[in-house]
Amino acid sequence: MAPTVTLEIPIVLEPVVGSSTVRITAANITDALEAACVEHPALRHHLTTERGDLRPHVLCLHNGVHVRRDAYATTRLASGDTLTIHQAISGG
Repeated sequence: MAPTVTLEIPIVLEPVVGSSTVRITAANITDALEAACVEHPALRHHLTTERGDLRPHVLCLHNGVHVRRDAYATTRLASGDTLTIHQAISGG
């Protein structure tokens, strides 16, 4: 059985999810982000491109440590872990 982790949502996405955290069951970061999008479909628009790739400005921390995108699928999660989504905001 996959571990249950806490996904911390950035404040700008809290209205989309309705909370600052989401409990997700997943084996790795890629699966956790996908599970969050399945549970909260409106979240997908903010995290992924039209092709389904993670948007360039979305980063993820695993227990407070930045994880490179190419390691999301191989970063194993354990029950009680925390994933934090960081979403860069730009404009002018």
